[in-house]
Amino acid sequence: MSEGIIALLIIAALSLALRDYTLASASAVLLLLGLLRTDAVVVVNRHGLNVGLFFLMLFLLSPLMYEKSGFIDVWNFFKSPLGFYTVGCGIVSSYVGGKGVAYIQASPQSFFAVLIGTLIGVLFFRGLPAGLLIGAGLVSLVLSFGRIIGGK
Repeated sequence: MSEGIIALLIIAALSLALRDYTLASASAVLLLLGLLRTDAVVVVNRHGLNVGLFFLMLFLLSPLMYEKSGFIDVWNFFKSPLGFYTVGCGIVSSYVGGKGVAYIQASPQSFFAVLIGTLIGVLFFRGLPAGLLIGAGLVSLVLSFGRIIGGK
């Protein structure tokens, strides 16, 4: 049995035990695709982030269709101090998430540690598993800051 399959089995078991059914399902699907020896794993690896972000955007934009937030409400919010602060937080979290993607690509062995931290956050702090990229981005920023301070 390959190390990847073992890792996915561990992730699936942990996520089931911690009631993170989204992660458990993703692990199970990836295991199945890997065991079937299809090229789908390559497609998921290449396009999965964009497809996932697409569905996240569908979820986030859907209240506009139910008229829970109208254009005037959105515009007035943008003009408020809280609106400016919220835009700033969006900029920072987007930047940190981008650093997280780069960090995980450059250091894939770190993914499991970030994943465990995310599962702990979901279980004990009522967080969301969406924190993987932000967590990895924070690690990247702390490492960069340490290099700057340490002069490396």
